[in-house]
Formats: sequence, structure tokens, C-alpha cells
Amino acid sequence: MNVQKNSKKNSYLNTITKIMIDFKKLPIQIQKRMLDVQVEQGNPYNSNIFVNDITSDRLAGGFNWLETVEGISFWGDVIINDNHATFFEKYPFGIYVPNID
Repeated sequence: MNVQKNSKKNSYLNTITKIMIDFKKLPIQIQKRMLDVQVEQGNPYNSNIFVNDITSDRLAGGFNWLETVEGISFWGDVIINDNHATFFEKYPFGIYVPNID
């Protein structure tokens, strides 16, 4: 039973570690897309929301992954799995032009 608890705890810690991806270290194109979607979903443009919790949903000031044109699988891969290639397959360099305020 102890082994099972430790296994669940390690799995949880691995998930938390993956979520702790640093927003500021993401490529600027991904940061900008996240901020644009944040605004599209009715929140103010505020990178501090994602600095504090990169997975912040709309109610927390971020955005709901499911309610984006990219979808939940896309954002899960880009943010949780830290797979930037997924983003750049959809938005090759130079194709996605973020809103600049």
C-alpha cells in the first residue's frame, strides 16, 4: 500500500513539475498567442497571470484551452508537455503575427 501511495505522489509531483514551465522562457510567439487569447476571452492583457500560473483559466484571468480555435490538445501539448514544435507546426515562424499593444 505504501508503494502505491508513493507512486501516486511521484506521479502528482511529476505533473506539478511539468506545469511549472516558466511563461517568460516560452518563445515570444507562444507568449503573445496566449495573451491574445486571454483578451479574446474577455480578460485584460496581463502576462503576470501566466507568470504566476501558466495554466490559468478564464476565471483566473487566463483563458480556457477548450474554447480556443487551437483546442485543449494543442495547448496541453504546448504548455504541459513543453512541446513548442506543436505551436510552430500550426503557426510557422512569420505566419502568426501577434497583436502588439
